[in-house]
Amino acid sequence: MLDKGVSWNVGKVFLHDNLIYTFNLLPETGYTRSAFINLQQYDVEDYLAEWAQHLPNLDLRWSNKVAVLAQNGAHVTLTVQTPDGTHAINARYVRAVNGS
Repeated sequence: MLDKGVSWNVGKVFLHDNLIYTFNLLPETGYTRSAFINLQQYDVEDYLAEWAQHLPNLDLRWSNKVAVLAQNGAHVTLTVQTPDGTHAINARYVRAVNGS
């Protein structure tokens, strides 16, 4: 991300050609990284998806839709529609990550 993005600490706000405000997102010294990296959203998503595939307790799925969520005291059951059909998943926890 550092190689592809634009790193910065000091932001500047202009009105036409006039500098009207500056702010420092990293006012303390001693840090090895910049305070902010500008990076295209699709690049961030690619990096995160690649990283997530190596996590042992994460099941990353694409083109899936949760049709039903049923919760009881022990677990949550998701009825999931996929390109290969509908199936159920039991889990202790569910995290909703809704894209647009």
